[in-house]
Order: sequence, then structure tokens, then C-alpha cells
Amino acid sequence: MKESKIKEILSIKPHNGEHSTTYYFTVALENGDKGNIGRKSETGAKVGDLLKYEIDSSRGFVVLKEERLAFKGRGGFPSPKASNAAIALECATRIAVANVQATGTALGMNGELTKKVTGLADGLLAWLKENS
Repeated sequence: MKESKIKEILSIKPHNGEHSTTYYFTVALENGDKGNIGRKSETGAKVGDLLKYEIDSSRGFVVLKEERLAFKGRGGFPSPKASNAAIALECATRIAVANVQATGTALGMNGELTKKVTGLADGLLAWLKENS
């Protein structure tokens, strides 16, 4: 993976796709490389932006294939372990609610209920770890 900052934007060409417009920037980098990058916004690349990329010339022009990073914004993409824990807790909660609805008993928020739901979630999480 190479790394360099954008030194100059040589051109911006919009391409109207079926669902959105992609803007192709031809850029010159501080290390001397030149190539194209795609963005979803006309202001998606600017001088000084740091790119981590590989050069792909297979299409007859130079494409700077950027490193794909996991989204780390609000909500983001959780790690698989966090996903399994969230799935287990969600399933345990739904099972508890379904049992309460089926029996018609009142749902009391006490320590015993919490122990049952978290115990079930722990069992489901163990199963998910073994089978995923």
C-alpha cells in the first residue's frame, strides 16, 4: 500500500450512475504518482487529503485503488464479537417477552428476570461462538 497526499486536482468528471453520481478526480500526488479516484461528492477530495492506495492500470488508465477502512462513525460497524453479543442479548430479550405474552403474566423488572435474560443470552452467545 502506498501513501501520499493530494498535491493538485487536475480534473473532476461526474458520471451519472443508475442510483447516484460518482465524481472521478484526476489527482497528482506529492510523491509523483497521478491517477483517478472516485467520490460520491463533488467536494469529496481536496488538496492535502492523505490517500492510502494501490495503483491499478488494468483498465487503460491509472486508478488509485484506495485502502478500505471499517466505518468508525456513530453506529459504525461493530466487531463480529460485539455483533454476536448484541444478537444473543436481543434474542434472549425477545424470548423473554414472548414467554411473558404467551403466559399472560406481568413483566416485573426485578433481579430474577435480569438473571434469566442474561443467563439465556450467555447460553446463546456461547452457541454463536461455537457455530460461527
